[in-house]
Amino acid sequence: MGLGDLSNVSNNPQTLLHIANTSPTFRIQDTTNDFYAHISADDGGNLILDGDAGNGAGSSYISLRTDGTERVRITNGNVMRFYSPDGNSKGYIYQTNSDNFIVEADTSNSIDGDLLLRAVADGGTIQMVCGGNNERLRIKSNGKVTINP
Repeated sequence: MGLGDLSNVSNNPQTLLHIANTSPTFRIQDTTNDFYAHISADDGGNLILDGDAGNGAGSSYISLRTDGTERVRITNGNVMRFYSPDGNSKGYIYQTNSDNFIVEADTSNSIDGDLLLRAVADGGTIQMVCGGNNERLRIKSNGKVTINP
């Protein structure tokens, strides 16, 4: 197992491993299927996590875990999924094909959960939806509020 190209190691390291380059990128590769991910920084110092950077696997995701349990998953389908301490999926943030932006609280472990807060792509409507698809509150950009009991 080689160390790869270490020519971009900083001449003045500030940490144990310090990479200095105009496009600093770490590649982490699973040799079973040769799929890989990148960890990099742009010229603004922003951290970039790129799961399946070569788009080899498809349906890829980035998983954030603590204590061995998944807490957040970002999928290639514009979905960010949140998990409860017991590992069950309890919330989502996602964008639909019609450009609706949705925040959802869920106790049934599926998209189309118990409470939706939806920003609708119609020029500024916010909807609150409960129990499936029953709209209970609508706020328009002009300030008009509609309440459905």
